[in-house]
Amino acid sequence: MKNIFSILIFLNFQFLIAQLKTYTLEECVSIALEKNIRIQQSEFDLDGADIDRLDAIGSFLPNINAQSQHIWNNGLSQNITNGLIENLTTQFSAFGEKIDAQGWIQLFTIWTLIVAGTVVSMDWNDRYVYWEWDGWLVGLLKLMFVSIIFFIYLKPKKIWTAGSARLSNKKLGINSLTATSLLLFGYYTPFYQSDLYPVFDFSYIFGFIGLLPYLLAFLSCLLVFQFTIELDKEKGVWKDLQWDNKSEYFSASVVLMVLAVLLGIYFKDPVISTAGAVATPFSAIALIWPSHVRHLQRARFYPLFIFAMFICVRAPWFLIPLVALFVLLRTVNYLRYGIVYPSFGVDFLEEE
Repeated sequence: MKNIFSILIFLNFQFLIAQLKTYTLEECVSIALEKNIRIQQSEFDLDGADIDRLDAIGSFLPNINAQSQHIWNNGLSQNITNGLIENLTTQFSAFGEKIDAQGWIQLFTIWTLIVAGTVVSMDWNDRYVYWEWDGWLVGLLKLMFVSIIFFIYLKPKKIWTAGSARLSNKKLGINSLTATSLLLFGYYTPFYQSDLYPVFDFSYIFGFIGLLPYLLAFLSCLLVFQFTIELDKEKGVWKDLQWDNKSEYFSASVVLMVLAVLLGIYFKDPVISTAGAVATPFSAIALIWPSHVRHLQRARFYPLFIFAMFICVRAPWFLIPLVALFVLLRTVNYLRYGIVYPSFGVDFLEEE
């Protein structure tokens, strides 16, 4: 019995010895660093400092806030296109109100002037260029930049007011100078150079004379916009349509467009010469035929559309923002009022 007890004590001692481990100095230091509470707290403090640093960087980044309101109305209501009470489904959104207030529809004219300047720049280097995608990124950046300027300055300061009211001679001059600036901005690309945009060629720098027929065409269209039209949404008829000085404005419009065509032929510019020739009859018809709003609608919209399409023959990338804006405005107006606008149709009622 005594021997058995001795054996058990010996085995237990050997087991305890087996459980002990010998550590090197490096292992001891490593364990101490790992288990030290102060060191762990310092690591947490470093993580917190990184989070604070990211928050500080985020404070300098722009904030984007969006707010939207949407109302769906289904039932009997007045159709603003014909004045009749019908069972309609209409929708309204705060976004649509902002589009109207900010004058998004005027971007068609502004964008066309910029790309017209770009096309003249391309023509100066190669008269036979067409369907050219080179420079599309610079072109889109220009459209975005000028759109921002329009929303934050030109529109709020009422510098660009074409189509909203009959302009005084001073306002006509301001709008003409603004159009000239847009053409020049589209023409010059000082920080971009390619085969189509030679920056350091002095003949190219002074080639802005080729912008003159485009400016004359714009002035021709601007005179047509001296006749403002407003739709009475309750009656479904056009109101406050003044035809004062109709002969003077439309005659000047026709003359300016013809001059633009002749200068285009002289400069051997097929875009302005052809587009101007196609657009001239619309002002002429509004001048000769009785004072109907449908003639005015055609004279306001069709020439701009014609010029934009001819410009796209040389700069096809322009079709992308044009179609996007067109579809956006049509969708918003249809959901809000149940009408298709902008439209190529001129089937609105006129006030007797």
